[in-house]
Amino acid sequence: YPSFVEMATSASPGYAALTSGRHQLSGIAPLRRELAAAGDFDLAALHTLTSASGSLIVALALKRGEIDVPAAVELSQLDEDYQVERWGDTPEAAAGRRDNRLQIEQAAAFLDWLG
Repeated sequence: YPSFVEMATSASPGYAALTSGRHQLSGIAPLRRELAAAGDFDLAALHTLTSASGSLIVALALKRGEIDVPAAVELSQLDEDYQVERWGDTPEAAAGRRDNRLQIEQAAAFLDWLG
């Protein structure tokens, strides 16, 4: 896979194509700075948070104390909650949401421990 820097710089002028959609490079620069300033252990926690929540923004907001764990979990499950309301729940989907919540809680606790 290309690195974050390669993805951000290889797209057409003014835009970077990430996993879905297109983003103006001016919006990516603060994220790049935040990640570049993070230590290895912070990056490990951010990786888990981003994977579990499906959002780098949610992960960074949690790391910076702008949202708490319950808010991060709620934001990360908006689409799943909509699908449950529309189509109903399954044991597998419920287990996946519990697993994501646990991963978010554990990564947040690790960040708290790091100080």
